Amino acid sequence: MSFRRSILSGVILSLFSVQAFAQPKPATQPSQADLEKKFSQTMSNAVMSGSFNMNGSDKPPAHDKYTLGSVTKKDGDTWIIVATIHYGAHNVSLPLEIPVKWAGDTPVISVTNIGFPGLGSYTARVLVYGDQYVGIWGTPDGSHGGQMWGKIEHPTTQPAAK
Repeated sequence: MSFRRSILSGVILSLFSVQAFAQPKPATQPSQADLEKKFSQTMSNAVMSGSFNMNGSDKPPAHDKYTLGSVTKKDGDTWIIVATIHYGAHNVSLPLEIPVKWAGDTPVISVTNIGFPGLGSYTARVLVYGDQYVGIWGTPDGSHGGQMWGKIEHPTTQPAAK
């Protein structure tokens, strides 16, 4: 009787072990068109509000904010992002042609030595996931750079007063 119990226990334990380590069946991956549509919806009329720091600085992180208008795909990896950049005393609005690369299902804003009128030239890699962003940035000469992170929000529009 104990031999049968041992075999039965072994079989039951084996079944639980197989079940515990079984990989979940992968969900269907969204198409590239669906990913791009979601990126456009996430970024259009959004506010990217967060913080940035400077490499080598002892100062605490500073606040930065990017107010976005329309975000539309142009062609290839190029997107047109209408943005207002709030940085220190600067408040610059401009349409930007920005490359967006994809790491699987995750968009990465990828600018390399791109000039921003009134702000200078920058290189950055900014990963967007859900309602958050995180990235690295720097100047072409390496004199300034750091990290950036924050939330992507969609402010609610207040109805006009009658």
